[in-house]
Amino acid sequence: FARCWLLVEGETEVWLFNELANQCGYNLAAEGVQIIEFAQSGLKPLIKVARSLGIEWHLVADGDMAGKKYADTVRHLLGADAERHRLTVLPNRDIEHFLYHNGYEPLFRHLANIPHDTPVPPKKIIVRALKHHAKPDVALAMVEYTDEENIEEIPLLLRWILKRIVAMSRGVS
Repeated sequence: FARCWLLVEGETEVWLFNELANQCGYNLAAEGVQIIEFAQSGLKPLIKVARSLGIEWHLVADGDMAGKKYADTVRHLLGADAERHRLTVLPNRDIEHFLYHNGYEPLFRHLANIPHDTPVPPKKIIVRALKHHAKPDVALAMVEYTDEENIEEIPLLLRWILKRIVAMSRGVS
């Protein structure tokens, strides 16, 4: 099992958080953190199991309608827990749009084969990039795009999530 679960919606987040954690100097497995893709298995049962086993958890939800439903589910299950301790809702519709708007536009344009000076809406660029490349490949490209020598390029919200789950796993509130 693990001491802390990071609950995420999709496979992109699983790949991305594992690799970005490494760049930030965290070995999630060694820290006792497991990233779990919950969208296919259901959120409430996972949270109930985590609580029953004494496993800390934090959910990252997309900013779309489905993500907002997941966030509402978490809010109803918070009890005495602070929302920021258990939940992060991305300010964009999904992780790809979040990263696009936080410094990764050149990467998405490259993956979509769209020149930087061509006016194309972000959604079209992202869809085309994902059409040409599998999600795990896009996630790994995102990681490679981030300079390992400068973790400051990783969006602050993602670095905060990683710091939070490692602290939770270590028993620090």
